[in-house]
Amino acid sequence: MEQQLEKIEDLVAHIELWSDDNICTHKREQQKLEEYVEMVTYFEELISACDPEEAKPWVNKLQPTTDAICDWIRDVKNIYVIIDKSDILKEHKQLLDEIIGE
Repeated sequence: MEQQLEKIEDLVAHIELWSDDNICTHKREQQKLEEYVEMVTYFEELISACDPEEAKPWVNKLQPTTDAICDWIRDVKNIYVIIDKSDILKEHKQLLDEIIGE
């Protein structure tokens, strides 16, 4: 379990750094969306394998970053055209639909 929490801690730090570097512009949107979907999918996988009480602080810590990334995603123009060009994004379209619909 300790190793799992360390992976979560590392991933949270990685997502925060990624966000700082990537959501300031709308260049390379498809690549950024694919990277984000892969990171959030892995995060959800790690969290689901943990005790909810132990995982909760990491979910809470990541929330402001997640909110900023979701705002960025909502501002992507022609997002459905981008999704249609990517197998990864098509596979995770439901996740993106949930973000866009918030």
